[in-house]
Amino acid sequence: MLVFGTYKFLNGDLNWSSFLFYHAFAKAEILYIILLILYHFNS
Repeated sequence: MLVFGTYKFLNGDLNWSSFLFYHAFAKAEILYIILLILYHFNS
C-alpha cells in the first residue's frame, strides 16, 4: 500500500494529504501483520 501510494505521489496523481493517508494506512497494515505473527507464535 505504501509503495502504491508513493508511486502515485511521484507521478503527481496524489496530493500531500492523500500521501499521508496512504502512509498511515500502510503503517496500520504493518502493525496488523506483526500482531498476527505474534499471536500465531503465542498460541
